[in-house]
Amino acid sequence: MLFVEKNYKAQMAAITKEFPKIRSRLTGEFLKLYTDSAEERRTAVQLLKRLKFQFYTIKSKAERPIKVVIKGLPRKTNPEEIEQDLELLGYTPERVNQLIGRKTKRPLPIFLITLPRNLDNLKIFDLKTLSYLSIRVEGYDGKGVTQCYTCNNFNHSSENCHLNPRCLKCGENYITRDCPIKQKLETPYCINCQI
Repeated sequence: MLFVEKNYKAQMAAITKEFPKIRSRLTGEFLKLYTDSAEERRTAVQLLKRLKFQFYTIKSKAERPIKVVIKGLPRKTNPEEIEQDLELLGYTPERVNQLIGRKTKRPLPIFLITLPRNLDNLKIFDLKTLSYLSIRVEGYDGKGVTQCYTCNNFNHSSENCHLNPRCLKCGENYITRDCPIKQKLETPYCINCQI
């Protein structure tokens, strides 16, 4: 998603010079760019970086990790033990986290497992027992909208953001964690609404 500058034609001319087949569509303040292959996509990202354009990318499904939740284990189960048990079964978990209740702030008997996407790890959906207990494995459906920690726009993460940083507290051009305002604000400035 390419941020539309004042002269989008100059942006697109620079891009189509190297990628004559690239397609684009305007969506709000961004141009959505379409390539024909993953290799073209990677090369286009390198070009956008080299041209110092503001943009963000969204990972393709093949690049995204598998995220599942495991239910049926005791609340006091150590996530490291779950990771070890999964490794013994041939899975390669990147992270195991215990979910926390939104209202109670207490640990839930639900564990979020993040694994790299491959055929062996996809078999985790067939898993019926773990740590001598019957369990349920379900796909993780993250509730809510993704918000970037760099630019504070929505629908992408900071991992793939190449937009200018914007502070959530004051609206200045730096990452929120670098803001000199350290206390919680009663009426914070909304950078997305400009109020």
